[in-house]
Amino acid sequence: MLYKNLRFLRESRGLKQENLAMFLNVTRASYSAYETDKRQMSHDFLCKIADFYGVSTDFILGRDRSGMFICDNDERVLVEKFRDIDKRAKETVCCVLDFEFNRTK
Repeated sequence: MLYKNLRFLRESRGLKQENLAMFLNVTRASYSAYETDKRQMSHDFLCKIADFYGVSTDFILGRDRSGMFICDNDERVLVEKFRDIDKRAKETVCCVLDFEFNRTK
């Protein structure tokens, strides 16, 4: 499951293996081995990847699916903004979203 989640996270953000390898200070081939389940990663390495993506290690390990809906940076920004507004503003956003969702159906 870990290797599938690594690939999902990378592709959902439009990144290439080279991007991650450079950030993690490993070769592209080494990073690729994690995504193809040919190499086990250390706890520290797992934490570094989780920090890079802003997800929990449990998400990467497949124990927490709550982050699956975030597909790109635009959606991530919207979620972060939503989390920072008060209850009344959240209710307003939800009403507008419901209205627009129903309008486009």
